[in-house]
Amino acid sequence: MEEWKVIQLILKWIELLKKEKEMEKINHDRFPDIVLPPKKVTVKDYEYTLYKFIFSGLSDLYNYLKAEPIINKKIFKRLESIENSYDFAGKEYDEALEQLISYNDPKYKEFLNLASKSEVKNLKLGRTYQTVYSVAGGVVRPEAIATGSPYIYRTTRIKSDYNVAKFHVAASYNFSTTKKQVYNRAVILTNIIHALEEEGVDVDVNVFETSYCKNELLDIILNIKKSGQYTNYQALYRSLCDVEFLRRILFRVLETADVKRNWSHGYGRTCDEEFMREYLKADKNDFFVGEPQKMGIKGKSLPDDFETAVKKLKLEKSIDVEKAKFYLKDK
Repeated sequence: MEEWKVIQLILKWIELLKKEKEMEKINHDRFPDIVLPPKKVTVKDYEYTLYKFIFSGLSDLYNYLKAEPIINKKIFKRLESIENSYDFAGKEYDEALEQLISYNDPKYKEFLNLASKSEVKNLKLGRTYQTVYSVAGGVVRPEAIATGSPYIYRTTRIKSDYNVAKFHVAASYNFSTTKKQVYNRAVILTNIIHALEEEGVDVDVNVFETSYCKNELLDIILNIKKSGQYTNYQALYRSLCDVEFLRRILFRVLETADVKRNWSHGYGRTCDEEFMREYLKADKNDFFVGEPQKMGIKGKSLPDDFETAVKKLKLEKSIDVEKAKFYLKDK
């Protein structure tokens, strides 16, 4: 009889394992373009199991959460996305979710007004000139005629050092980060993007939330703007201005990940710039916008925060900081 009880317990245990495996697959099966299967990656000579989500835009993110993906309740017994206080996480989860696609926000006009106060100082930002030989147009090259070359003309063309200015923007930040720090960073980044685009520089903006817990790495990608597209300032506003985006929306995405470690304690640790550059295989000229503290953004003075952040990005020779500080102070 005792042996039969042991067998029953083993069978129940096997059944629970099967159910757990089925639960792991269900979000990926329902959303294969968003929820990628786990895989091994090595960063800084350390191997992680990577859990990755890719959202092509805010509507993609909204639709995923509205579809109510399975929550990993085995790990997340207390749901921070729901239970965090207003002082820390802002509006309640349901309101924060609907806010993603809402265009009726009086603060958005204020944001846009603040987001276009900077200009470039150098009208040749990112431009150098190179000599080009061609079959038509330009100055005749006698040596080309003498040698029979068809490229008998010499001219100069603009060579852009910033063919695409890529911005990798961290959505995650330390728990002690204030709402004002979050807002100031959004205004500063949008000012820089606006100024570069006004100069004719193509901009690529990628917002990510990448964190780790022991040997597990979670990566949530939100594609804000690809090169060649118009900047969606509404998407920038929604994803970067409000603490709800991280502490309600992205926390909710994390709660649907099939992680195995104890993520419920703090929801993982943020990854620094050196780690992210290696993980993203970012070009050395790519701009990395880290959490507000790492950008020197204190949340007390927007003009001062602007100057500090521009220097951190090494753009002080291209962005007219003093003029921007004057306009931002006026506002």
